[in-house]
Amino acid sequence: MTPLAREYATPIVLAATILVGSPAFGATLFEDHFDKPTESLAGGNGWSRKYCADNWRVSSSGRAMAKNDDGCACNQGCDFGVYTQGSNVCIKSEPVDNIVVNGSSDWKDYVFETRMRNLDDDTMGVVFRYKNTANYYAVWFSHHTAPSPEQSCDGGFKGARLVSIAAAQGAGKATVVANSPVTYEQGKEHLIRVRVAGSSIQVYFDVNADGVIAGPDEFLFNALDTTHSAGGIGLFAYQNGSSTSPCNEGGCGFDDVVVRTLDDEGGGKKDGDGDAIADGADNCPTVANADQANKDGDAQGDACDADADNDGLSNVDEAKFGSNALDADSDDDGLRDGLEPEPGADSDSDGLPNVRDPDSDGDGLPDGLEVGLSAANSDTDLGKGWFKADVEPSSTTNPLAADSDGDGLADGFEDTNGNGRVDPCEADPNKADVMPCVGGGGGDVSVVADGAGGGGQDAGSSGDGGAGQGDDVATSGDGLSADDSTRKGAPLKLVVYGDDSGGCSAAHGPAPGAAHSGAMLCILAGLALALRRLRGPA
Repeated sequence: MTPLAREYATPIVLAATILVGSPAFGATLFEDHFDKPTESLAGGNGWSRKYCADNWRVSSSGRAMAKNDDGCACNQGCDFGVYTQGSNVCIKSEPVDNIVVNGSSDWKDYVFETRMRNLDDDTMGVVFRYKNTANYYAVWFSHHTAPSPEQSCDGGFKGARLVSIAAAQGAGKATVVANSPVTYEQGKEHLIRVRVAGSSIQVYFDVNADGVIAGPDEFLFNALDTTHSAGGIGLFAYQNGSSTSPCNEGGCGFDDVVVRTLDDEGGGKKDGDGDAIADGADNCPTVANADQANKDGDAQGDACDADADNDGLSNVDEAKFGSNALDADSDDDGLRDGLEPEPGADSDSDGLPNVRDPDSDGDGLPDGLEVGLSAANSDTDLGKGWFKADVEPSSTTNPLAADSDGDGLADGFEDTNGNGRVDPCEADPNKADVMPCVGGGGGDVSVVADGAGGGGQDAGSSGDGGAGQGDDVATSGDGLSADDSTRKGAPLKLVVYGDDSGGCSAAHGPAPGAAHSGAMLCILAGLALALRRLRGPA
């Protein structure tokens, strides 16, 4: 299989205008409305069966449907092999091949439509660009039992799958090109439309069963794949037959099969969305986007891509959380938005959701550092200063807990230089302990530390050796404004002073969430002064 690209398939979520009703495509290549009931669809109007045990039938209600309710046991050896027939013996004819097919192996670009109704909960679907039972595309819709691409026997899923079956893929197994949670509603009739043009595969599904394709939620798959370039069409059923309840009264099946060419598109120049870009070259053929902007460089333009920046967080969620749908790292901490832990929560109660807060727990260490990132992603703005490479990625802390080890010291206070490694004179933020080095040879003790949400902390100590001199403890560090416009601006300052009496005071209080760190600095200041008194003059 040589795919150009794949879209792993959520329905499009941005506002859009989708083709509705029955679009005026080109000449009709084939159609069948199943107006005549028969117990053997195969052999009539060009249809042929590929599972010897099932001729399919057309019910009195005018629906074509498989008869048998067959599936594949995993010891049965179903493998999407090439079906042949000779001397009345079917070779490699298995339940995964329960397809009736029509059309020409030379058909290349076309639109294939049918209506599908299922009262059961297993698999029905359509086949296109069919060459043989080992080479074709299919869209499977299921609520329960379905072919398993991995084992070629009974599996199961709820949703829709765009699959490619190809002999070159080993043992005739299927490859899933795209997935969606969307599937049929039992007892409702849904319109299915498949449009293939070159490597482009577009699948539409009438989700609300109103008989037309209308709205962005009904554009199911938009994929590029080069495995199959031509072939006929077909109808598929698996463990879903009309010989058993609830389908035995004719309520399950397919109707109104129509296949049309794309000739009226003017050699691929049709412009369905009116944006002056021919559909064949348009990365959003049903959504006007003349600029063809495509942030993540995939098969869909930004205007119709459910995750325009490919960060793992949908455009809908980005709008909900206030993050940037065209910036994979909205807070520039090195983590892609979709990898931010609990992106919509506000773990440090500073008014910003975690996806927009580079230090989600307000402990002084950026989220990217806490999870062990040694390199930022391409959308991280390094100039903002919120990404700090972890020099020891194997050692991580909890980006949602200011004190990962629960020892009363904030993570950013223990990792004083903010490099992700436990260095000399640092405590281990993953181990309940105390700071190993406090003060120096007497005199001034200087501690430099981040405030709430800061980008890391540095600490040092020095002794002046002078007797009788005042003892000062000064701390300074980054703080954060709850206002998003200043959140990534210049650091705020926190200065704590200690005197010979052991007292301390702060000139600027830390931002919300940092009071704990400020209190610890005062404690350390007092400890340093006490040690100096015990030692006496130098």
